[in-house]
Parts: sequence; structure tokens; C-alpha cells
Amino acid sequence: MEAETFGDHGSILGGAAGYEVDMASAALGTPPHALVVATARAPETYVTFAPVPFPSPAGETPASRRRSDVVFLETPNGGRVFSVGSIMWTDAMRSNGDANHVSLITENMLRWFADLD
Repeated sequence: MEAETFGDHGSILGGAAGYEVDMASAALGTPPHALVVATARAPETYVTFAPVPFPSPAGETPASRRRSDVVFLETPNGGRVFSVGSIMWTDAMRSNGDANHVSLITENMLRWFADLD
């Protein structure tokens, strides 16, 4: 499947990922069955700050850790987690009168979560 760009709009920083970003990382506790649905990579100029030692799994570099991952996972007892990795996601939902991929993904996930029965 070819990668598709979405979330490349927003009124504050121009995208669905911004000032702070969170990534999926087994070294930081992301479960192995978590599915990374999408990734936004930060530019080289992005400054990171880690107040505690940051585990660095094999193959990861400081540049590869500057990213925002959209992650989905299901828990053993039937729970679901959808993490967007950046607070800028909510700003991007407002673009184009709410008619955009970020809003559609959010709506679809909320509808699916509401139908857990």
C-alpha cells in the first residue's frame, strides 16, 4: 500500500503534529501488538528535551525519535486505545470547515469505540 499524506493542515502550526510529539516505543512501554497507523516526522530543527534518561533501542537515533505516531491497540479484555501523538491533532480537525481526513479519522474511531458491544 502506498503511503498517503494527511494532516498537513492546521491553523496554528500548519499540521496535525506540532510542538510536542509522542511516539510508540517498545523501550518506553508501548505493547508489542500496538499498530502504528501513521507517523509525522519532525524537522532537524526540532528541539527535544528529555528530563529523564531516554532509552535508545537499537537502530534508533535522536532524529528517528523526533516523531509523532498515531497508534491503535486492543487490550486483552476488549478495550481499545487510539493515540494521536500530538495535541495539534485537535487543531487540524477544524480545518476546511471540519471536512478533512483528521476529522474523518477521529469521527470513525469515536463511532467505532461507541459500538463496542
